[in-house]
Amino acid sequence: MMKKFFIFIILCLPLTSLYAQANAPRYMHLVGTLGKVPVTMDLILHNHQVVGRYYLDRLGQPIFFHDGDFEKEIPNLGKENFYLAESYGYWEGKIKKNKIIGTWTSADRKKQLPFELVENYAQSMQFKPYYFDNSQIVNANSQVEAQLLFPFALKNEEVLKQLQTEIGKKVVGIGFPNTLLLNAFQYDVLKKFDSDKEIQKVQIQMSIFLNENNLLTISSFQSGTNKKGNTGTIRSQYTTWDLATGKEITSKLIFKENHEEELLKILGQVIKRDYDGKVFGNLVTENYGILRGGIMFVFDNEYLSTEVFVSYKELVGILKPDSPLQVLFPKKP
Repeated sequence: MMKKFFIFIILCLPLTSLYAQANAPRYMHLVGTLGKVPVTMDLILHNHQVVGRYYLDRLGQPIFFHDGDFEKEIPNLGKENFYLAESYGYWEGKIKKNKIIGTWTSADRKKQLPFELVENYAQSMQFKPYYFDNSQIVNANSQVEAQLLFPFALKNEEVLKQLQTEIGKKVVGIGFPNTLLLNAFQYDVLKKFDSDKEIQKVQIQMSIFLNENNLLTISSFQSGTNKKGNTGTIRSQYTTWDLATGKEITSKLIFKENHEEELLKILGQVIKRDYDGKVFGNLVTENYGILRGGIMFVFDNEYLSTEVFVSYKELVGILKPDSPLQVLFPKKP
């Protein structure tokens, strides 16, 4: 099973003052079942709001709690009532110590499934949280708010190194637990993302995944909300490293030679089957996420990015058997 190291960065621009430790967020890793399907849930809780994702084992890819926004209120958090909204439905239940029991209802209210979740870190780990806001205003029409999680196993200097690699060398310092300096956002990230005057709100989410074969994937997503209130993903970017060698994972390391035509054929079948054929734009080379259960590919057009998830089972014919991904996908008999 893939362990999940992740930074959640939700940007909506202003960033210099930091919350006191007393207001630091809490991380929860929950496992259990939704109906009869195994489910894993990761949550960041702060000031009666939640950011997070969940995984259904049969799908492999994460489903985010956002429903138009990444934050949702949890009434009476820590007492007994649990409520969480996401794009596909609603989670409602009771909190009993480290367990949550309740009912998931589909967004159209036509389907219900029981769920039972238990706080359990056997396949994950505890994270140390960072939370801050109130930066300098780069764009008067935007706001910035950021939340980050890193595993306790990582030292602060290692976290800083990862941030510098992804965001830029202008990240000058990090402290525990709430003294992260992210000057790089103003220049290396925000100005690039917030160039459209029609965009009123910018959100950037970054995640780190580390699987059992020491592959580190950093993903960055930028979404924007225009004056009409419409929200969409504008850009997606994945980068993966082999921590054993320190080298970036490229297509030459994981795919067989002359794989391009067969890959496009596989993607076409998946898009027709899982995405109703509604994926527009061109496949972006060297931009894919090495995730739990499969690879996320990115298609770009002039206005937005679209992601297409393909399982390792479907890709095994074009993946090198001796690649750094060998422990992640089934071998042909």
